[in-house]
Amino acid sequence: MTAKIMIVDPTGWNLAVSSMAKNDVRYALNGIVMFTDGSVGATNGHVASVANNVVVYENLIETIIDYELIGEHGGAKAGVIVSPQKVLPKKCVYAVIEIDRKMIIPYDQESKPLTPILYEQIDAIFPDLSTYFSEKEEPRERITFNPGLLTRLVSNLGKEEGARFEFYGPDHFFRMKYKTMDAESIVMPMRDQ
Repeated sequence: MTAKIMIVDPTGWNLAVSSMAKNDVRYALNGIVMFTDGSVGATNGHVASVANNVVVYENLIETIIDYELIGEHGGAKAGVIVSPQKVLPKKCVYAVIEIDRKMIIPYDQESKPLTPILYEQIDAIFPDLSTYFSEKEEPRERITFNPGLLTRLVSNLGKEEGARFEFYGPDHFFRMKYKTMDAESIVMPMRDQ
């Protein structure tokens, strides 16, 4: 029987893909780690993301995972690290990772297969993401911002440019000052529902 992993949350999967490194000398960072509890995570050393309830394992996942090779996150053992060539397409509602063929097959709403995505499996030790996502410390502020607005602002920056974010409290704007240009932006928080 072929071992398969089903991606049931393409958005969570793509979040991890967008957080993984590209061509990093720390080889494990060039992929997504899948945990035994169904969560996935990735980091490029500057950004780290973990999404829960993203994958479902079929047909004895233990046969394809070396639990001793990789660490843990939130009590769940980390299983396998894969490096997909790209994110899942927007039309994807679920996908199947075919271990034997080393490909991810996305499916649309009508369960029709879309263009397969190749991946490599990475044999390495993934960093312990629980050090980043510890909930022992309470946040000082909780502020909700529209990601579309932030994306538009940072898309104007070059890869090596930076911006400084100045926060003025949970009910106030934040100011974004650009490192290489004499400009700044103000972003208002979203109103909590």
